[in-house]
Amino acid sequence: MPDPYTELSVTCRLGLLDQKVWAIGEAVATGQKKTLHACADVTVATVKIADLDVIADPAPGNPNHANIIKWPSDKHLRKKKAEALAARSTKRSTPEAQP
Repeated sequence: MPDPYTELSVTCRLGLLDQKVWAIGEAVATGQKKTLHACADVTVATVKIADLDVIADPAPGNPNHANIIKWPSDKHLRKKKAEALAARSTKRSTPEAQP
């Protein structure tokens, strides 16, 4: 959920192997002094069904960076949209946490 922001930072998997996706996630987590626990794969179609949109926003080290935009300003409505995306996504634990 992009709280308190109005954009949710994501990486598009276009042509990326799983190893690269995890490496990008780990770099972001390390830069924010956080721990990467999992990722969620969600399609652009699912984002659009939730009346949100995805725009490309290439970043240094991550040319596939994008933002999910058009989140409502109301926190309750943002949460409902985030829950809708989560329900239609595939969650994957980090490779280290997988059996």
